[in-house]
Amino acid sequence: MATFKQYTKKNGEKLWQFKTYLGVNEVTGKQESANKRGYKSKKDAQAACKKLELDYQQKKDSKQKPHTYQEVYDLWIITYEKTVKESTFSKTKEQFALHILPVFKKMYVDKITLIQAQQFANDMSEKLVSYTQIISNASRIIKFAMNLNYAFSNPFDRITRPKVAEEIEDDVVSNFYTREELNRFLSLAKKELDLKKYAYFRAISYTGLRKGEMLALTWEDIDFEQKTLRVSKTVTVGKDRRLYVGPPKTNKSKRVIAIDDETIAILKQWKKDQIKFYSKIGISTFKSKQLIFSNIENGLITLSQPRKWLDSIIYKYQLKRITNHGFRHTHATLLLEAGCSMKDVQERLGHANIQITMNLYVHLTETRKRETVDNYVCYLNSSNENPEKSELVKKLVKK
Repeated sequence: MATFKQYTKKNGEKLWQFKTYLGVNEVTGKQESANKRGYKSKKDAQAACKKLELDYQQKKDSKQKPHTYQEVYDLWIITYEKTVKESTFSKTKEQFALHILPVFKKMYVDKITLIQAQQFANDMSEKLVSYTQIISNASRIIKFAMNLNYAFSNPFDRITRPKVAEEIEDDVVSNFYTREELNRFLSLAKKELDLKKYAYFRAISYTGLRKGEMLALTWEDIDFEQKTLRVSKTVTVGKDRRLYVGPPKTNKSKRVIAIDDETIAILKQWKKDQIKFYSKIGISTFKSKQLIFSNIENGLITLSQPRKWLDSIIYKYQLKRITNHGFRHTHATLLLEAGCSMKDVQERLGHANIQITMNLYVHLTETRKRETVDNYVCYLNSSNENPEKSELVKKLVKK
């Protein structure tokens, strides 16, 4: 901080002087300051002081050693961890380790070119569905470097972003079972799997819960009298692949949904069997937060485990291959086919807004529109053979 002081020369002339702290010399490690005097006014002294400070900083910046992408990332990740959920931090850190740092870690942040940034974006778009997020994360480090004056421009701001593929719709179109396919799968699962695993697939098929939401359920979340299920948490992966129960994906994900009678009956039976199974190995399941679906030690089931259960049925019986998330799509698909509204589906699935639901299942609405027209034309054509139907159509049109 600079200080300004007026002084008097021997001849009686009054002038101004200043003293300011400039910084630490990176070579010697000593603090550097400046004392200047001989200014006719305080304003002149202040202007000279400001110029001296700026000149010193520019000179220091010009001599500053270049910083690698890895060095800036190491600084950024410390702060980033304090601003997001553990699961988000873990996912982002993994993205950097797998896709971003192997490309940029040794490059100087002020030397990364537009061509290099564009090539990275192109490569990611060809390899990954989530490439837009990878590109944005790569750009974050350069932006952080700019805040530190380690770089003066961000080449990612000038790239041409590859077109976003229609991966969502393609995924939903292929990743669900028809009514007949679902019934066949559940019939085989009941035959091949133990009650816990069968109850899992029955529940996820008839509720549309996300896998993490299903594995986080406790018996307190089931109201057997009212036949409802409460969703308020999810199993997620944190630092060092640690499993933990955290808040759901969004606030809208917190919801209470109705359950059908048969699913309730299956869950009741599993609760009885769970007590018997764990009591044999000396584990009590009467605690207040007892998981509905737990591992052999009565802890959290890994998110990859249900995939193995599913594959055991699919491969053995050569069924259509879907993912665990495909049962959520299946549930939504069959709800719409049964005549439920988009709003009903949105609330049951816990989407943040109805637009997400519409974007995911627009292919179904288009199919239903076509079926409606086809049914209408078929109905009209058949009226020529049935006078009573013809009169009914006329009445409907008048209404």
